[in-house]
Amino acid sequence: MKRWLKNYVDSISIEYSDSGTPLTTDRPVFWAPNWPIPEKGTTQLIINSWAALFLPDKKHGIKVIFPQGETCSLNFSLKELVNLIDTTLLSKPELIYLLLLSYDYGVRQLNLALNDFYQLPDWFLLLPAEGFLKMEGSTRVLNFNSSLPELEIHDHQKFNKAPTGTIINEGKENYLQKIRQIRQLIAEGEFYQLNYTIRFSRKLWLNGLKLFRQWHSKTLAPFSFYLQLPDFQLISVSPERFWFQKGHLVQSEPIKGTIKTSTNPEHDASLKNQLARSEKDHAELNMITDLLRNDLSRVCCPGSVKVMEQSELRSFKYVHHLVSTIQGKLQPGKIFFDLIEATFPGGSITGCPKIAAMQYINQLENHNRSFYTGSLFLRFPGNNLTDANILIRTVILKDNWLHYQAGGGIVIDSNPETEYLECLAKAAPILNS
Repeated sequence: MKRWLKNYVDSISIEYSDSGTPLTTDRPVFWAPNWPIPEKGTTQLIINSWAALFLPDKKHGIKVIFPQGETCSLNFSLKELVNLIDTTLLSKPELIYLLLLSYDYGVRQLNLALNDFYQLPDWFLLLPAEGFLKMEGSTRVLNFNSSLPELEIHDHQKFNKAPTGTIINEGKENYLQKIRQIRQLIAEGEFYQLNYTIRFSRKLWLNGLKLFRQWHSKTLAPFSFYLQLPDFQLISVSPERFWFQKGHLVQSEPIKGTIKTSTNPEHDASLKNQLARSEKDHAELNMITDLLRNDLSRVCCPGSVKVMEQSELRSFKYVHHLVSTIQGKLQPGKIFFDLIEATFPGGSITGCPKIAAMQYINQLENHNRSFYTGSLFLRFPGNNLTDANILIRTVILKDNWLHYQAGGGIVIDSNPETEYLECLAKAAPILNS
């Protein structure tokens, strides 16, 4: 594997185009239109083909898929693989790779059994073969291209001419009963908050890339992307950063609290004020902020973890959110994957305390989440820079079905009926596209 990775790095040609406009492609395997990477600015990244895909292998640890369908197995852990790739790619600072972790990856670390509805791997590590990257304020485009064979992936999904209706994996009465049960568990001291979700499914009626273009144009969510892999596609219009890491600096930005925007300035100001004064939303965010402080403290220097912003109101195209910003300084010797081990999955989509919340989520939700509420990590090894999102507002396209989960943080004073209506409201944009 070391030799192949060295050949991969040596095969990559890097050039800059002064056109200022990335080359267009009709069939990217990855597209992030406006990812706001700190220090680099809003970045457009398009990958047209993969050089190799790494995924879990139950017998050997890791399976590698190469072009022409060639495969091999590695007796590595994911951490060992990440460290090997990081070390090998150091010679070309422009190179990037993607690490996609499902929520289920975190669940399996707790040795919990899963009711596996989605039947997908727990993670993928993706090495690009050809693509480009353009950063905000630059008139230049970075193009990269490997001379190695490319792994081609085609969209084999079939499409209905018209929508056929939506299936919800849990009836309303069952959902309301679950929320009442969660409130009772909070009253009994099992946890303080739990993020509970339900699944909406329908037959596909639109190509995944076209669906992403439609959804992204409506939301302009900063951490949006389209991803195509052998057996499924992933579409996310997430507004939430998990954390950003550059060298020893790490910054997390959890979101709790959501309210719609209005085109009427006076009404919009009233909505902002309503969110800013919401005791429930502030309570949720305070708990998650404290949880993330605790997670980061496991790998950061004592005393370095600080809350830089508490409950800041941020506005997006269609919604306002409350966001906290937490910073810390990694301990000497701690690396990118140590940070994953300390913090994944993000506390904003589990609850507090995290382990207790995850254990009850596993009991209460009807099946696994797969990549929903996982994270996508954009990793630049040569710069020791990583940016990651939380996979909320995310669609899994598989076997000619569209699956979308939605939910919210449940606390002691949550109203079951209101929580149910919030789930429907969160699902409406994609289901009505």
